Amino acid sequence: MEEKQTVLIDDNALDLFNARVDELIDTKNVVDMEKFIETFDAFTPVFEDNFREAEFHYMLGNAYSLLYVPQLNEWYNPNLNKVLIHFKKALNFLKKRNSDDEYQITLTSQIETNYGNYLSQQGRFMCAKRHWKNAIKLNNQPIAHTAMYDNELYLSRCISYDEPKAIYHQFLAYKSLCERLKFPNNQAYFNDSHHIFDDEKTQNFKQWFEEQYTLDHFKQLYKKHDKELSKKEVNYLHWCGKNNLFIDELEIDELPKAIYPDSLSLPPNSDNKCTTHG
Repeated sequence: MEEKQTVLIDDNALDLFNARVDELIDTKNVVDMEKFIETFDAFTPVFEDNFREAEFHYMLGNAYSLLYVPQLNEWYNPNLNKVLIHFKKALNFLKKRNSDDEYQITLTSQIETNYGNYLSQQGRFMCAKRHWKNAIKLNNQPIAHTAMYDNELYLSRCISYDEPKAIYHQFLAYKSLCERLKFPNNQAYFNDSHHIFDDEKTQNFKQWFEEQYTLDHFKQLYKKHDKELSKKEVNYLHWCGKNNLFIDELEIDELPKAIYPDSLSLPPNSDNKCTTHG
């Protein structure tokens, strides 16, 4: 078997690749995207450093996201993993670089946002939320705020049978929307600007929420637990919240001593060993 030729992928090549992927995604040109991805089978790419290799995998992840749209594929289709694998590789190469400069922060934030967006398309909202939060924490990523707004609002409709929880998700959606509105309405720079600033449904939701509620209405969600908790119990709840172990979709994790709703309940805070009986 003939060994593939190695080709150095430099900044100029990455710029061309990214421009081509953006063009094909914008036009939804699946056929040409398949041909574009196949070109990388003809050689072995090499890179100057981890940052450029991360850029390459991020580009491929975006490219595959056009080919394997979750809504158009069976949930068990293994090809759906190709997008996530390349996003994971991109994040891992950035971790190896171990830098916190502006370029690293910006690229990591973009990857985390698109990673979350793709998980959300698969219906994996709780998994996606963690990536959007990472992007927001890194550089207050506006697109991540929009994704949080859309998905919290969608989730509130899905659980409309449970009014208190639905209202809380509307509250989270409203907070995310307000954070996004702090950024300029620049459609050339932000591809979500029309949706946030000019969409009638978005404006109607904001107006409706402000007419229905005040922020004081939600302070009760962060009150301390009614009963006196021991230090051990408080530390246990804090540890569970920090490690995202709460099953409930509310994920009220802002305060260590907040009420932590949990649909399936937490295991008991006990030293007793679990046993099974035959």
